[in-house]
Amino acid sequence: MYKLPKFCLTVVTLIFLAMPAAAQGQGRLALFLFNGEKETPLKDVAVTFPDGSQAQTDDKGKVVWRVDAGTYTVQLHLQTPTIPLEVTIQSASITEIIYTHFPSGAEAETLIESKPLEEETVEVEREDLGPVIPVRGKVLSEDDNAPIPGVQIWVQDFPDKTITNEEGVFEAFLPSGKINISFIHKQYALLIKKDFEIDNGNANDLLFKMTPKGLQLADFTVKAPHVAGGVAALIDQKRKASGVTEVLGAEEMKQNGDSNAAAALQRVTGLTVVGGRYVFVRGLGDRYITTLLNGLQLPSPEPERRVIPLDIFPAGVLEQMTIAKTLTPDLPGAFGGGTILLKTKTVPEQDYLKIGTGISYLTGSTFEDGWSYDGGALDLLGFDDGNRALPQEVQEATEQGPVLRGGGRFSDTGFSDEELAKMGQSFNNNWEQTPHTVLPNMKLNLSAGKKFKTNGVKWGVLTGWNYRVQDSVIERTTRTYETGVTDLQLRSSANLIRSQQRISLAGLVSLGAEFDKQNSVQAITLLTRISDKTADVVNSFFNITDSPFSDFYTRRLDWVERMLISQQFVGEHPLFNIPDWKLNWRYGLSFASREQPDRRTVDYGQDPDGTEYRLRGETGDNERFFSDLFDQAHHAAIDTQSKELAPDSTGIQFKTGLNYFFKDRLVDSRRFNLAPPVFTDEWPEFDTLVYQNPGDIFVPENINSDRFSFIETSKDTDSYKAYQHIGAAYLSNDWRFAPRWTLTSGLRFESSYQNVQAFKPGVPDNIKAEADLLKNDFLPSALLSWRFTQNMQLRLAGSSSVSRPNFRELSNTGFFDVERGRLIRGNSELESSQIHHADMRWEWYFSPKESLSLAAFGKYFNKPIEMVYKMSAENAITYQNANYAENAGVEIEARKSFDFIHKVLAPLFISGNASWIYSRVYLEEGASLSSSTERPLQGQSPWVINGRLAWTEKARSISMLYNVFGPRIVEVGDNGVPDLYEQPFHRLDFVYRENMGPVSLALKGQNLLDSTQQVTIGDKVVLDVRPGSQITLDMSFSF
Repeated sequence: MYKLPKFCLTVVTLIFLAMPAAAQGQGRLALFLFNGEKETPLKDVAVTFPDGSQAQTDDKGKVVWRVDAGTYTVQLHLQTPTIPLEVTIQSASITEIIYTHFPSGAEAETLIESKPLEEETVEVEREDLGPVIPVRGKVLSEDDNAPIPGVQIWVQDFPDKTITNEEGVFEAFLPSGKINISFIHKQYALLIKKDFEIDNGNANDLLFKMTPKGLQLADFTVKAPHVAGGVAALIDQKRKASGVTEVLGAEEMKQNGDSNAAAALQRVTGLTVVGGRYVFVRGLGDRYITTLLNGLQLPSPEPERRVIPLDIFPAGVLEQMTIAKTLTPDLPGAFGGGTILLKTKTVPEQDYLKIGTGISYLTGSTFEDGWSYDGGALDLLGFDDGNRALPQEVQEATEQGPVLRGGGRFSDTGFSDEELAKMGQSFNNNWEQTPHTVLPNMKLNLSAGKKFKTNGVKWGVLTGWNYRVQDSVIERTTRTYETGVTDLQLRSSANLIRSQQRISLAGLVSLGAEFDKQNSVQAITLLTRISDKTADVVNSFFNITDSPFSDFYTRRLDWVERMLISQQFVGEHPLFNIPDWKLNWRYGLSFASREQPDRRTVDYGQDPDGTEYRLRGETGDNERFFSDLFDQAHHAAIDTQSKELAPDSTGIQFKTGLNYFFKDRLVDSRRFNLAPPVFTDEWPEFDTLVYQNPGDIFVPENINSDRFSFIETSKDTDSYKAYQHIGAAYLSNDWRFAPRWTLTSGLRFESSYQNVQAFKPGVPDNIKAEADLLKNDFLPSALLSWRFTQNMQLRLAGSSSVSRPNFRELSNTGFFDVERGRLIRGNSELESSQIHHADMRWEWYFSPKESLSLAAFGKYFNKPIEMVYKMSAENAITYQNANYAENAGVEIEARKSFDFIHKVLAPLFISGNASWIYSRVYLEEGASLSSSTERPLQGQSPWVINGRLAWTEKARSISMLYNVFGPRIVEVGDNGVPDLYEQPFHRLDFVYRENMGPVSLALKGQNLLDSTQQVTIGDKVVLDVRPGSQITLDMSFSF
């Protein structure tokens, strides 16, 4: 069996040496202190300089110090102990520092700029200030004319400070005549207007533009923590995007209290999450969703799926998530509902160290009685220590033949009864479940970052690690039905008590270097693991008249490890010597694995008198199952593009690129059974032994050819290997043929080849079946944008994309879906589906943090791939190309602050989104056993509603969040049985966060309504489970 090393971590060690330049000549420090809560200068504050001298700030909060060039630490007497502030003073220059202090304990903001002495902002006292008059003006961004909120405006020798509002507007009483006015914002270069004249003629119509700083950190440094993925920046990104997108940033994910990417995405317009792991966009999931991490594709740790479960990505390692709802040429052509672009956190803007911990209580679970079992010494770290591994004797025997089997008297193949007995006795005889008290969930996290400069190169390193243990016990009841004479009749009922311990470990290391403004490289290493330790107790009833048993008792012990490791390298450079062209490159090597060592299942049936349960001995009972998946992917890409168009200008921007993606997969599964003897005359103890616990039954002396025979029941189709090549090239352009009109169009070419080979378990070279698919696709796309006002625009888009079958869907051989527990047969005749898209969206950005959008979309699927029940002797589930399918809907999203009522309510805002979706898939009449030939797409909800009411301040945030989805098909009905529908689930969450200087606290409540999850078939309930409400307390410390 192919084994992936279970512990693979990348350790990045950096040593940087920097030689400080010798100071020459004198410089000057101008320090301004302000109260960030009262927005007033801090006067009479003592400042101690390194030479022992001390000065106090004046009425403007200012103090000046002249000294030789060099690096110094000054002490600010704002509190006890004093606050150290490190400053670097250059020769013949003035270093101006604006230090904003928050007495409540919130993190201070420090703005630093160094300039030649002749450009000093505040020079000498002026006596020629004119009379004060009312002034109104606006501050915009130079690159796109977007309003800039939070700009601090200072007038030399004038005590009052002014700040722009959310629309970039400021109103104040300022002196008339010629003044020196400064505009300060941490994301923009300092703007100084000397001798700027204000009079009654222009006082109400002032306009100023500031230049974004981008990566230009040489003159301006933000010392206070910067929250990447802020709301205003993400709304602006959404507005400028070349396609229809949704953007979710780190700040909003933190305020929402979501622990992973899947949980966060359920709040995005038009998105639903199925099973807490799989994301559906506009009613489309699985094959219709592509996930990119930093622009690179990843393998999936799921054995029978192409889609990546997004619960494996902790929210703490993500800077933002973008959901592309329209296809653009630079995105993969396998596009149906959308492409999810995950972006990890990059190099920090400052040095920091943060340690956090948290604890959770789950109603109906925490401190309740559950089950567990003796696993391994490393279970709490999420690693199996080998205790569950396939015994060495069995592994060695596998090398001699594909399936373990006995040899007859006249056979020279297989193994003797004694050899098989020895193999069966070599397994760990651990079948017992032990009582277990469910403990509160806990988590630990650590993140750190450092940025520095050496020999003219700016370096940055960031790392973050998350460890989480989630303990739970959930009870649920499931039922199955079949068609009766007049109505549906109960076929089976099962009560499951599942005790599960989930151990999550995630780590990120990011190293970046900026050589100059045009050249940068970055290396990113991501590790994420989820391990599930499960103990199931199932009581089942089957309405089967010809069976000796009707009531069953099942015990199952399971351990599943899922892991994803990705090493990525990205860079940006000028394109040779071509003016205004740049080149972006990226390469990623990723590994995904899923290991399921020694799933133990034992079944008991109730005696006809209903008093006791005895061991069953049918095929599949008393099974030990081993499964390994190893997936690796290489993805290399190069993009080039010309200079971006200036705002309100005309012209064309070109973009072109090449992509190559290769993925291969190996899945190896083994099944072993302990079969009871057919005749028990010579074993009189058998009739009493079968009523005992499995650990007492399967002792080594009872495993031999006369008692419990050790046999392998692996199927030829349990194991397979596959690979895929995709080569792509694209060309696109943004043509702004009028200042407010832009046409984005392009063409993408993709050539794909897939190959799937089923092999004998343990022998990858013994091929039992093979299928392949070669396809070349030309995929056009176009989007027209009309910005008919400064903050309002309309988008119209159309495109074509492709949906390819996944590996197992191509193989004619049947396979047992280890995730969903059913037999599925592939279809080598499958074709790729063609999808045609049309989108329209109107957007209104009435402030940097407020917006309203209304969208409509339609999709037509030619030959979509659907799961159906095929007419055959085994009535297996299989796949076929349906005739066609349709998908259409409307979406609305809004975000509004309450500052229109009163400015004191500016931190209060409400946001929400709603989607209404119609879909139909049309199957060929009589081609399958499906109960209907026309139905909605599986997993698609006809409507989804999200709402949020929040109060956000710098040191505090409070959020109330609501989510509900409409009924959706979770399983397609067959043989006249209706489709199974998951009913609406109303979810209400609450998040409170408080920052108290270096300490942050968060209180979260999830599923406060304690809603019940139900799946129905007609008016009958087939699944009923209450997941419970969860209360979490988090605490973090920043250094």
